[in-house]
Amino acid sequence: MDRVRARGGTSARLGERRPRRVAALPPFAALHASRIPLAIPPHPSLTVLKEALRHDRLCRRHRHTCTRRRCSKHREPPRTLTELEQKLILKTTGEHRDGFRDHVIISLALGTGLREHELLALDCEDVFDDGRARRRVTLRVFKRSADEPAIQEVVLPDLVRAKLEKLRAWKKGRGQSLAADAPLFVSRLGRRLSARQLRHAFALWQERAGFERRLSFHSVRHAACTNLYRRTKDIRLTQRFARHKS
Repeated sequence: MDRVRARGGTSARLGERRPRRVAALPPFAALHASRIPLAIPPHPSLTVLKEALRHDRLCRRHRHTCTRRRCSKHREPPRTLTELEQKLILKTTGEHRDGFRDHVIISLALGTGLREHELLALDCEDVFDDGRARRRVTLRVFKRSADEPAIQEVVLPDLVRAKLEKLRAWKKGRGQSLAADAPLFVSRLGRRLSARQLRHAFALWQERAGFERRLSFHSVRHAACTNLYRRTKDIRLTQRFARHKS
């Protein structure tokens, strides 16, 4: 028998697929069933929203590469030593038997606003003249741009000059070279003090002074500029002291 009675009154040949039944659908739905796409494409605005959310997640995960991190309004103010922290670290280095060299370095940085590499590049002839500390120090190594002068000078406060003269006597007593081209600040091995050694020493003195936070050595320069501005309220004078163009 080549025909069989199918359920619902329809019939089909053996071996053939039975047609899709749409009789149970409403007439309007049955008419348009074949026109409905299997997958609805996302609306363009939804795609944009998803990309924005994805970008935000990436920014949160990699904050150091996010463009909004580089925006000036998101920059944090420079960290600086408070007045109490300045007193604590000067007191700690001044009272410790191994802290005199670092005491002079911090005092010189606070008194002149010199940068880390500018301090470490100083030679004895830059600071001393006939055994006495100069009133003005000419910098041979400093940060400058192409349109800035090739020579810069800083004025040494009297208190800093007195400490430098004590440093000269201290170096002489320890057998350290006072030759014109000898480095002003040296390590225990007699070599020019490196930036890494200075940073390590500064971190150690912060710990010994009981600091509740850890600051970079550059914070000493910020403190020097802040101290001057608080005393004078003169922004132009502070800019010249910091040797900033603006």
